Amino acid sequence: MRLKDRVALVTGMAMGIGQGVAELFAQEGAAVIGIDIDEKLGNQVAGGIVSKGGRCQFLVGDVGSEESVRTCVQAGLDQFGRIDVLVNVVGIAAECPVDKLELAEWDRILRVNLTSVYLTSKFVLPGMLDQKRGSIIHVSSVQALLGFPGYPHYAASKGAIISLTRQMASE
Repeated sequence: MRLKDRVALVTGMAMGIGQGVAELFAQEGAAVIGIDIDEKLGNQVAGGIVSKGGRCQFLVGDVGSEESVRTCVQAGLDQFGRIDVLVNVVGIAAECPVDKLELAEWDRILRVNLTSVYLTSKFVLPGMLDQKRGSIIHVSSVQALLGFPGYPHYAASKGAIISLTRQMASE
């Protein structure tokens, strides 16, 4: 069990890659703190992890909201005492070419896909720095490097994740 006695926070845990990461990390021995906006699916995933003998705390949260992220991170710390691994998986997309894209939709995609990476990192880093260990994994997309028509906001958010990751590593 490669993650025995580790605590991992996973964003976007209710489905897709986030669900897969949460389930695999739990199988490998980690206690999982899952954050997602979808309460029903998040509870189902958490229940599945627990039913297989894993440890999981599911928290309903908006990862694009500073207060929500702060509250979720603190709840995870209260439950497990620390966070050793952060996996930023959450991502949303909606097709719309740039000339038809409304600013509100641009802001929504960047808030969920990019601002969430900044916020979760901001709130888990102090603990990782104090304990002098930790891993942060940001999931981006091939679309960060190759443009696909109709997804300018998604591509911009995923490209920015790569740049933010490089910046954080240099710090």
